Amino acid sequence: MTCALAANNGGAIVGYYQNRSGVLHGFVHRKGAFATIHVPGAGQLASQGTVAVSINKSGVIVGWYVTGDNTEHGFELSHGTFTTVDAPGAAEMSGSGTVLNGVADDGTMSGAYLDARGLQHGFWVRGGTFRRIDVPGARNTEVACISPRSGMLVGIYQVRGHRHVEGFSYHHGTFRSFADPLAKAGTDPQCVNDRSRVVGFYVGGKSTTSGFRFTPGSARAAGLEAVAGAGSARLPASPRFGRF
Repeated sequence: MTCALAANNGGAIVGYYQNRSGVLHGFVHRKGAFATIHVPGAGQLASQGTVAVSINKSGVIVGWYVTGDNTEHGFELSHGTFTTVDAPGAAEMSGSGTVLNGVADDGTMSGAYLDARGLQHGFWVRGGTFRRIDVPGARNTEVACISPRSGMLVGIYQVRGHRHVEGFSYHHGTFRSFADPLAKAGTDPQCVNDRSRVVGFYVGGKSTTSGFRFTPGSARAAGLEAVAGAGSARLPASPRFGRF
């Protein structure tokens, strides 16, 4: 199995593949050539190994790796050197840890982690400085992506007492919440570009999964502090959803 997950403007592609033993290996494809990415210390058993998720214009690659004790750690690969990235507060035990899932052109990285209580938090990190991202009023927050230049983050959040998730964006200190009108069991944004256009998927009736393209409305964003506790926050503008 091979999965391509991201590409930069230079045409370099990153992703991962799983060998016959079930071990995960990251890869980068540049100018017709493949190179395997395997973080030193990554496990060698089924469902362990390395996953490359994002690459910026400078060729910096980020992702995560799973060790022999099934703990997840983020990694950055820059100029041939691996750096492990663990968020402060992340639980280092089986099934927990830190993942990196995006890298902007200025080197800012996005990710998520599980704490010792099993709660999920998003974050961004730049130059070794971490900023935790929690949607106000949410029990769990997961950052999924960072835009290449504008630094916008998108992801999902879950309100206490609700099983479904909704999407959010975070930019310049402001949260915005959105959900596809046809979603029955959650809206899950996957990535965002520098024009604030979001793509992802939602779960509709009869548990069917459909993709969406979200274009924000033109009205000024409102902070989620006033609406997140209700469990069904919406943008104040009239957004446009395209489906595929």
